[in-house]
Amino acid sequence: MRISLSRELLARGYEVDFVLVRAEGELAHLVPEGVRVFDLKSRRTLSSIGPLTRYFKDHAPDAMFSSMGPQNIAAINARRFAGAKSWLGVMQHNAL
Repeated sequence: MRISLSRELLARGYEVDFVLVRAEGELAHLVPEGVRVFDLKSRRTLSSIGPLTRYFKDHAPDAMFSSMGPQNIAAINARRFAGAKSWLGVMQHNAL
């Protein structure tokens, strides 16, 4: 979903960053050209809050999407700790 969304945002002229706890995985080769990838180099989501706070301070994104429970909590806290004004959309995916 994020790969498809990033393609559409790029096509509309937006800058797109993927901010990842670890920049690795089986879908890495599908990241569209033009997407900047930021590797927080963390072992766990909880330990990514500090690096994500720095990302908010250094890059001041207009908006950020987050998904899944622990990542949402990390994004909410990092945004608050950074004092960022970025719009933050959090998504929780559940099976019915």
